[in-house]
Amino acid sequence: MTDNARQPLPAAAPATANATANATATATATATATATATDSRGLALAVALAAAGMLAAVVQPTALTVGLALLLSWQALRGAGLRRRLTRAARREEAVLAENRLLVESIHCAPLAFALYDPGDRLLVCNAAYEAFYPKAFAALRAQPDGPRPLYADLVRETLPEDLSGSAADRLVQERVILQRQASGVPVDRFYPEHGWRRVTKYATASGGIAGFAVDISASKRIELELQAEVTRRRETEAELQRLARTDSLTSALNRRAFLEKVEGEIARFQRYGTPASVVMLDVDWFKSINDKFGHQAGDAALVEIVNVAVAQMRGDVDHIGRIGGEEFCLLLPHTDAEQAVSLAERIRRAIEATRIQAPHAQAQTDACTFSLTASFGVTSLHADNARLTTLIGEADRAMYVSKMEGRNRVTAFANGRVPGASPRASSAAVLQEEAQHLR
Repeated sequence: MTDNARQPLPAAAPATANATANATATATATATATATATDSRGLALAVALAAAGMLAAVVQPTALTVGLALLLSWQALRGAGLRRRLTRAARREEAVLAENRLLVESIHCAPLAFALYDPGDRLLVCNAAYEAFYPKAFAALRAQPDGPRPLYADLVRETLPEDLSGSAADRLVQERVILQRQASGVPVDRFYPEHGWRRVTKYATASGGIAGFAVDISASKRIELELQAEVTRRRETEAELQRLARTDSLTSALNRRAFLEKVEGEIARFQRYGTPASVVMLDVDWFKSINDKFGHQAGDAALVEIVNVAVAQMRGDVDHIGRIGGEEFCLLLPHTDAEQAVSLAERIRRAIEATRIQAPHAQAQTDACTFSLTASFGVTSLHADNARLTTLIGEADRAMYVSKMEGRNRVTAFANGRVPGASPRASSAAVLQEEAQHLR
């Protein structure tokens, strides 16, 4: 049946086994009856002769008549003992045959598949449940009841997929035969397209045969698979909830808390191993004017596009982007020095500048309902003097404000403990004043 189980004897096989047992019982009973009848006739004759001898000894008590009487009496007693022995032997044989018939009938009626193979892998006995796995083979066996019993390899070949043939089929059959002969007693769960799941176990008998059992576990397997699917669904739900708790709902960038945790982890790695890392601060230019002119939906679309453009230039799961404020984003670039960080920021700046966004409420894409974006960048890299969260983020923020003050849409790097241009306070004030004038 399967690699680990012997399949139940086909309907033809149990019938043949029963017929054989019945025929043997009939022949034995006939022989016993004949022997008993013959012995009874001989015993009656011996008793009659013994009586005649005793009478002769009484009438004419000579040595001859007395000896003849003793001989005939001994023969009569010997015949009686023989008859008792034959009767006991016949009863024992009848009991054995009755037990054999009960065993064969029990195997045939058992709901679990059972089969017994001889040391040469030829089927000896199985039941109807086993036969159901190999209908073609057992149909042929019923057509030729006197033919040879099938080999295990023949039955395995019947269950192979139709598209499997040649050397591939031969290898699979050989593998199954090897597993069959191992008969380790270890249960193996197997799925049969027409029968469902079966737990197959095979054992080696003391005489070198192999007995196999197959238990239907389709119901328990169905429950097990349903539980596995439910566990998987819950894990996916938990993972999604964790993702939502760490990401910005609008842009799918990391939220502020999750991003700062990433930065702290990178600072700890730098302090321990000295691995380089950089931070890039990014702020959308004139974002309030976009909201005022095209609406908040357009502003939301602009923020989503900013993240998409930045992620397209970043390194998969290595780099991280987080939304720090309304239109302010920050990039964490592990294993990246200042020069590489500036180069990446410049690529992102150019990509944002080349992007045009259509206002969500517009019915057609025209110049009147599309707009472009720019962003200002500040870059800093980890070193011994800024290996603290507030210091590192502060340096990137100061460099970004310098970009704002010097005309926006540019990249400024914080290096050697300073940034070119005005002081941070002056830069922030100048930027805020300029934006207020722009809005008026």
